[in-house]
Parts: sequence; structure tokens; C-alpha cells
Amino acid sequence: MPYFRNNYFNFFICRFSFFRKFIWTFLGFETGFSLTIFFPKNFGNGLKYINKDICDFVSVDWQANLYHSRKIIDKEVGIQGNIDPRLLYSDYTHIESELKKLIPFGQENQDWIINLGHGFLPDIDHKKAKFVVDWIKDTNWKRN
Repeated sequence: MPYFRNNYFNFFICRFSFFRKFIWTFLGFETGFSLTIFFPKNFGNGLKYINKDICDFVSVDWQANLYHSRKIIDKEVGIQGNIDPRLLYSDYTHIESELKKLIPFGQENQDWIINLGHGFLPDIDHKKAKFVVDWIKDTNWKRN
């Protein structure tokens, strides 16, 4: 494990696997009973230090390239991410064309959870959010 100038980062990464086990034990579950998703903020290339001891999935910021993220994240860790929430301000045709660009990644990465980065902004038309959800559910992701 490399040393980072940010002592908080060093403490967090070194101790997270212990905390993960502690939390599940505290809640009365066996370790690994349920999936854990790690939500780092501004982690950038620090994602390469995430492994299965830390989490089952790591959430990737909507500004991060999914292919680059998959390349640097441990292959045993799934990815959650990362639709730009501003996409929902676009017209339906543009939304669909952007969503179609995600199909190849979804086909190649069975351990990917698609989601809207940073959530639903208050002034977004809820019909567009429903359109995205329905499109995702109706799309043939060609997964096993």
C-alpha cells in the first residue's frame, strides 16, 4: 500500500476492511452476508487501491470515464455509476442516444450497476427520469 500525503486517506484505506467486518458483525450478519458499496468522493486514480477487502462495488463519479475506471479498479470489485444527472435536462432523443452509448460497457461488464450520478435534481422533469428507468429495464444488455 503506497503512502499518501493525506493522512485521512491512509487511515481510511488501511482500516476500511476492518470497519466493514465490524459493521456487519455489529448488525448481526455474517461477513459477506450482503453487498457493500463504497462511495468515494474525488478519488480519481485512488480507485486502483480499492479491492474486495474494502467493498463489493465502488461507486464511480459521473465525471469519470467508465472504461478507465474499470481498467484501474480490481476486477473482483463491481462498479456502480455513472449517468450525468444533467442529461435529464435534454430532449428524449438526446437522452436515448447517450444511453445507447452505455450498452457496450454493460455487455462487457456483468458486474456494473447503472445509476444516476449524484441523484435526481429537484427541477428535473420526473417523466424524463421514468423514461430513463424504463429504457434501462427494456434494453437488451446481452448479459448471461
